[in-house]
Amino acid sequence: MYRILIVEDDLVIAKSIKNHIISWGYEAECVSDFKNVISKFISYDPQLVLLDISLPFYNGMPNLCNVAIGKQSIFNICGDDFDTLDGSGMRDYIHVSDIADGHIKAMEFLEKIKGTRIYNLGSGKPISVIQLVKSFETVNNIKIPTQITKRRDGDVAISYADISLASSELGWIAKKSIQDMCADSYRAALQACKAD
Repeated sequence: MYRILIVEDDLVIAKSIKNHIISWGYEAECVSDFKNVISKFISYDPQLVLLDISLPFYNGMPNLCNVAIGKQSIFNICGDDFDTLDGSGMRDYIHVSDIADGHIKAMEFLEKIKGTRIYNLGSGKPISVIQLVKSFETVNNIKIPTQITKRRDGDVAISYADISLASSELGWIAKKSIQDMCADSYRAALQACKAD
């Protein structure tokens, strides 16, 4: 049986993915950053799978949640001059349970074949940052203070996953909606606040 080591510095995200993986019958453990992984690899273990989802860049949903629960005062929208429907960047947001499910399906598939595969996981449908904020506000009945800041270096107008290989080989597609992600992320952030 595989053991999954999750690398994620956001405790809410890590716990959510860990719980999903455990519910599917796998062992899972979380570490907060990549340097902590070294101690887990004292000897080679072919049953240990590394799931590194720690992101060293701006990540929209955790930042929305931090504003919603008062850890941050304002949500920055990086650029409003992209060639998109509302000027904000369009991205492919995905629920953590869909990420976990995609990794499990990939591991199960790789047990049957030889070689390496690379799969893109996402909804395959971009939405704008402004649409994400509005969805979060509507679903959770909360107002998120925002400000427009300059574009980040290297940002593209639209970025989303081509999920065709994951769909055809793994039978995987994202099942959760943006509304599910907004509601579940906010709920998890509120629970984490109560636990602190």
